[in-house]
Amino acid sequence: MSLVIVLINMQKLFKDFFVVNTRKRKYKERNHVSLLGT
Repeated sequence: MSLVIVLINMQKLFKDFFVVNTRKRKYKERNHVSLLGT
């Protein structure tokens, strides 16, 4: 039972980490585009 909880928590952490990384990348790309535009 506890192992299942640990796995679910790990999955949540991984998902959050992935979301944060994709957001950072999008933010960087947007900044880069705005820099090129000016």
